[in-house]
Amino acid sequence: MAAELVGDKAHTQRFMQVARTLASFSHPNIVAVYDVGTTEERAPYYSMQYLPGGDFMTRAQQEMSEPDQTETLASIARAVGYIHQRGLIHRAIMPQNVLYDPYNTPVLIDFGVAPTPTQESFVTNTGFAR
Repeated sequence: MAAELVGDKAHTQRFMQVARTLASFSHPNIVAVYDVGTTEERAPYYSMQYLPGGDFMTRAQQEMSEPDQTETLASIARAVGYIHQRGLIHRAIMPQNVLYDPYNTPVLIDFGVAPTPTQESFVTNTGFAR
């Protein structure tokens, strides 16, 4: 979490709740979260899967084949279905938030503004409540 947001209790609470929710998921197209905690300085963190394969935006701009594009979109649709069945809404699905693992599997990342199943409302990073 960004250092300037550590003092914001609501943001910290939301960050930790989303991280714990993600850590409970098991889906090949959703980023794996391995650890959730706080540092000695009380800064929240989570460690996640290493995704060195670049993002969908870059790949699509470099003349990615149509079958590969279609498979990426189908994979992300399955990931979105999985999270929706568990009550989570992503709210930032975009090509830059689809990364690839070492085996070229597309993985959805950046659940930072996602409301979790226990939230009835939330505040987005830009400050607008739902």
